[in-house]
Amino acid sequence: YFHNFGYFWAMNDYMDLAFTGDYYTKGGFGLRSRFRYAKRYDFSGSLEAGYSNISIGEESDPNNLKQRQNDWRISWYHSQQIDPTSQFSANLQFVSSNFLRNNSIDYNTLLTQQIISGASYSKSWDNSSLSLSYNRTQYLDNGNIEETLPNIGYSHNIFYPFRNKNSFEFDKQRWYELLGISYSGQFSNNRSKRNEIAESKMGALHNLNFNFTPKFGYFNITPNFSYQEKWYNKRIKKEFKKIEYTDSKGNKTVKDSLVTETLNELNFVRTFTTGISANTKLYGIFNPNFAGVESFRHTLMPTISFNYTPDFSTNNWGYYDIYYENGKPVKYDKYEGQIFGGAGSGRTQSVNFSIGNVFEIKLNKIPGDTTKEQKKIQLLNFDISGGYNFAADSLNCIILFPEFSNWEAISL
Repeated sequence: YFHNFGYFWAMNDYMDLAFTGDYYTKGGFGLRSRFRYAKRYDFSGSLEAGYSNISIGEESDPNNLKQRQNDWRISWYHSQQIDPTSQFSANLQFVSSNFLRNNSIDYNTLLTQQIISGASYSKSWDNSSLSLSYNRTQYLDNGNIEETLPNIGYSHNIFYPFRNKNSFEFDKQRWYELLGISYSGQFSNNRSKRNEIAESKMGALHNLNFNFTPKFGYFNITPNFSYQEKWYNKRIKKEFKKIEYTDSKGNKTVKDSLVTETLNELNFVRTFTTGISANTKLYGIFNPNFAGVESFRHTLMPTISFNYTPDFSTNNWGYYDIYYENGKPVKYDKYEGQIFGGAGSGRTQSVNFSIGNVFEIKLNKIPGDTTKEQKKIQLLNFDISGGYNFAADSLNCIILFPEFSNWEAISL
């Protein structure tokens, strides 16, 4: 065969074009084109297309296995910084199942089993951001395809809707000016094709976080409330039904089998969690004035928090259902397998605490040196944390987790 012969054309300083092909002496050919473009600091990319018609097998093969295969490929790569706050990128490939196998001479390419493609656009503002993306995975060995179109995400950093824009001093702000809200949302539409069976799942996810940050003396008290809402256009229903089976000999039997049905209906899953935390700082200072050390400081940062999440698997919420197996009820999540999952099961009512420790020293200043400031060195930084879950059936005891962050050895 002759591989990759053709013509290259440098059109100008920003783009070029290439036409290449393959020729097989026992029948078959391949054609490819590649168009590249680039503008420095703005964008770059390439567009490629390929087609092949190749003879597979020999005349002497049994069962007349000789045949001709038509394969194709289209790909597009693009990267662009639209402005300082937005950018776009794409890496898309669409190929027939046998294109790489019949047209490549590279070992790694021949072993490729998945073609992963994607495109994304993002835009940011002072306090928020938006993203749009497309993702696609093609499995060459079985022809299955999974893709997400579109996938939209938006987030807004914490903001204070009741705060006076001219109020900058924390002590003079009213209590309602300390209320902060943050939001994030996502919408996804997932489509898949497995064994020639198409399936789609669609959902939206909303997260709202409320924070309140008053200060009482030397203590920072922070109540919090997180609300989550999921939108779905489908749910499942499980039940045992009598199903008729036929074996290889034509004998028919009836068995009770668990059947999962998909119901097309609009549903909402609303969950929340709440809690409160308190923290402060304590300082201990010792002035030994010995061996070049002027002072020693220990900073203690205790934090304690309480968190509560109800059990959303109870009947009051309506997110779980039951089916009967051998006369016994079995609970299941009606939104099992959906994009963002269903509601969690089990109640959480826990107390968590942590104690941060920072040990520092300040060295004496060298006598007669008026140019350098006194040197401060952090010797050790470690935390101790633990928690207790009142709602747990077992293993709800306090567990301590020491964590060392920094250690410095010095010579004086």
